Amino acid sequence: MARIPLLGGAYQSRSLIAAAQRCVNLYPENNPKASSPPVPVTHYLTPGLRKVSQAPVVGRVRSAYRATNGDLYIVVNTTVYFVAEDYIWNDLGTVPTGSNPLSFADNGLVIVLVDGATGYAVDMETRDFAMISDPTFYGANKVDYLDTYFIFNRPGTPQFYISLSNVTFAMLTGTPGAAYAGTIIGGGAGYTDGAFTDVPLTDGAGTGLTVNLTIAGGIVTSAAINNAGSGYENGDILNSTSAAIGSGGITAGSITNGGSAYTDGTYHNVPLTGVAGTGAQATVVVSGGAVTSVTITAKGTGYAATNVLSAVAASIGGTGSGFSYMVSSVASGFSYRIDNVHGSAFDPLDIAGKTGSADNIVTVAAIHGELWLIGELTSEIWVNTGSADFTFGRVQGAFVDHGCAAAYSLAKQDVFLFWLTQDREGTAVIVKTTGYGVVRISTHAIEQDIQKYTTISDAIGYCHQIEGHAFYVLTFPSANRTWVYELSTGQWHERGSVDSNGVIMRHRANAFAFAYGKGYVGDSQNGALYVYDQNYYLDGDQPIPRIRTFPHVVGNGNRIEYKSFIADIEVGQSGGMMSDEPPMISLRWSNDRGATFGNPVMQSMGATGQYLVSPQWRRLGVARDRVFELSWSAPVRTSLNSAWIETEAAET
Repeated sequence: MARIPLLGGAYQSRSLIAAAQRCVNLYPENNPKASSPPVPVTHYLTPGLRKVSQAPVVGRVRSAYRATNGDLYIVVNTTVYFVAEDYIWNDLGTVPTGSNPLSFADNGLVIVLVDGATGYAVDMETRDFAMISDPTFYGANKVDYLDTYFIFNRPGTPQFYISLSNVTFAMLTGTPGAAYAGTIIGGGAGYTDGAFTDVPLTDGAGTGLTVNLTIAGGIVTSAAINNAGSGYENGDILNSTSAAIGSGGITAGSITNGGSAYTDGTYHNVPLTGVAGTGAQATVVVSGGAVTSVTITAKGTGYAATNVLSAVAASIGGTGSGFSYMVSSVASGFSYRIDNVHGSAFDPLDIAGKTGSADNIVTVAAIHGELWLIGELTSEIWVNTGSADFTFGRVQGAFVDHGCAAAYSLAKQDVFLFWLTQDREGTAVIVKTTGYGVVRISTHAIEQDIQKYTTISDAIGYCHQIEGHAFYVLTFPSANRTWVYELSTGQWHERGSVDSNGVIMRHRANAFAFAYGKGYVGDSQNGALYVYDQNYYLDGDQPIPRIRTFPHVVGNGNRIEYKSFIADIEVGQSGGMMSDEPPMISLRWSNDRGATFGNPVMQSMGATGQYLVSPQWRRLGVARDRVFELSWSAPVRTSLNSAWIETEAAET
């Protein structure tokens, strides 16, 4: 009896006579030689999808994002949600209709998400949500973050552009020119003590700014914007002439002429007259017909130093003339500098283009401290050089003759980028980065399969890791197929879910994010939120089909009698999900080299605890070249080593 080895993953060659091996919802793991394993490779179950929550709306989960503060954000149809750890869905706002993913990035202060033509921001503290309003935001289908800058591709061009360093929600989303932060640069003196609201400020490039002021000891001690106005610029210096705080009120002066013929006495609340200001009053003392003392009792407003004032004779005895009083100081000196205005998240000069080739940038990626500009046909790498004119510059010689065929196929894992490429010679090759270059990771069989698809530009890629295995998952929505690459072995497998008719389709996962210590998956159809779970053996509540096709079994061109087939598979496990009946496994085979298969023949995988059951099939007929295929969907833990086969040569 010979063992049929299973040494790799999926490989269905262009010609089935070479290879016809399917590997669905199973991934191979190399066994360490030091442990003297019975086989070099064991196939394990891909993780199930355990449902943990349901979105408030039914539809496609377009994106999932874990912010740097640990929060989870989900986009379902057109709604953006913050999903708390207790699965409370908080509706933040809406984005345009579409089926494509949205790209997210954050700088610890604000999250930016883009969908192509438009962009949005989420304040990470308040979770306020708004559209990016800066006039120099040009749209993007991809945003990333590096060295305090947001980085965007400019759609339909070879250009990319960056935000200012450490931009905030207010900088991205406010009315252009509306002030939202400033500093008191002069508290002034002589103002009326108290708290004052809606105090208008003048000067600067804009209009309409009002503040709430606190004044103590005649000095402005705090200023808070309550109406941001519009049209201001960073650095504008503003002042106040508000009567409410006593701006221009008299704080000191002196008698320049006491006059004569006034009636001696002390006069209270004497109005001072003669200039543009108003409201000043004083206590006036007249002795020997001349004014000898003036004490300001009401400072008034609108005065200026060197103003010369007087008083009507009727206020100080009814006769006399010549009295004059010169203002030496008034309540003044408060000044306020605008530090930040809305719509100031970008410098219109902070834009650059690919220099190695003029093809349009499809997507961008920041990884390992470097910026990859991935175009339609070529790619190049830039770094932060610290240049004053534009902080990023190209790494000389770092040029890749491969572009991108699907913008959303790009995914990161560790120091690697993965994507579906195209170049001047062709398309539909999957690569990963290595240093300043890329290596092909797809097989001829997978490439041949992908090139059959009518549409590949809608491919969606993401990476996830479970039990030390890192996977790059690439789904083709239009083609209804999902291919998965396992990094440690370099092997591929298919991942698929069943529809209501039991037909295998693409995997249900449409978006992935690792948050709150779990790997979350969003459903492509119904708004369900799952976690990847290696000990859960269903996709939601649907069975998971497991299929492994074996290599050709031939006998030097002669016909072979296949006397028995025994599956070397783990049995007797329940996984906590098994019914009273033992799980079943089926075998079918092809006598025409994998072109067509017969009907499946079922066998028991043993009840719980029956660890030594060997699913086997006998008297399997005669053929020259046979391909066997095992399949099962039992919700229990299994793993597949290989199979034994007993054959006997026939006469011809």
